[in-house]
Amino acid sequence: MTGYKKSNNSRKNMQWGVSITIILFVVAVSWLWKSDILNSNLVYRAHNMLMETSSEGVSPAIWNSAKTAMLEVVGKPMEFVDSRETDNNEILLSFSGEGKDRASLWIDKSSKKVTKVDSIAILPKSSVSSLADQTEMELQQLSYSGSFDYSVERQVLYRVWSDTQNVVNTTFRSEDVNVEFENGDMKRIWMHKNIQDISAEVDNEGSIALKELRGASEVPTLSKAFYTKYYSLGYEILELHYGEDAIVYVDLGRGEIVQISDLSLRNASDGSTKVTDVKNVKDTVAPLIDKILGVNIKDYQVSIDKKKPGHYMFVKEGVPSITVAYNSENYIYSIRKEIYEE
Repeated sequence: MTGYKKSNNSRKNMQWGVSITIILFVVAVSWLWKSDILNSNLVYRAHNMLMETSSEGVSPAIWNSAKTAMLEVVGKPMEFVDSRETDNNEILLSFSGEGKDRASLWIDKSSKKVTKVDSIAILPKSSVSSLADQTEMELQQLSYSGSFDYSVERQVLYRVWSDTQNVVNTTFRSEDVNVEFENGDMKRIWMHKNIQDISAEVDNEGSIALKELRGASEVPTLSKAFYTKYYSLGYEILELHYGEDAIVYVDLGRGEIVQISDLSLRNASDGSTKVTDVKNVKDTVAPLIDKILGVNIKDYQVSIDKKKPGHYMFVKEGVPSITVAYNSENYIYSIRKEIYEE
């Protein structure tokens, strides 16, 4: 009897010891999970997750290529999401960060080199200081007087096999200004303009053009204005808004209207010009185009734009084509000179 009691007590002590060990282990794991040890370094966590997917072909060499690309191409580290193999001997790694941050990297499994990047990332201002200095100098030359409190967004479209598709877009965004760079070169500046800075002459030309389009003696007053400079194209465009629906675009370099649009006419059953017969469309629309754009389309060829239902195109070799949009009642509501054509 005495031996039995000792054996029973030993078994109970062992079971109690195992229970204590399990409880302590659970408590320790729970503490680690809630602490910063497992959560402070997202890159370290991503590396561990990658190592766990080694059966899918993710190796330390591939991860090192991805990590380098995230810092040097994308611009910042993000948390690893998943990986999968593609049909052309590549592995696709997906990453995600705060807000709209995301990145997709394609890495060749043989060479371990990044072949393709598609990403958007909000960057710290310090990472683009030279572009920021260039932007502020340009804004001063454009007499910008606002407070340029901006965020920085980088979008990368990279293909190792195609120079024409390798694009890094860096955009500075603030409340009243957007500045876009492409591969380090300033591409476009867009900004709000104070309507008090718009000359009475320019405002009057916009109002007259809108009256011609509407066939009305009165039009809404100028409500807001925007300025856009296209550096690669060599255009400066002033965008004049009248009321809520009408916009007139003025090419400042050439001093001419290049587009007018009035969305209030889009569903209207009246207007200044109605196209009733496609055979006579050029004769019908020519006076309106001449009055608004100052272009005589007598020698232009006319066709229906199949890519844009509800549009006519007037084309002449060596000069910008003109696009006219009409509504379901065949009234014209938009005229555009295609100055951006190559």
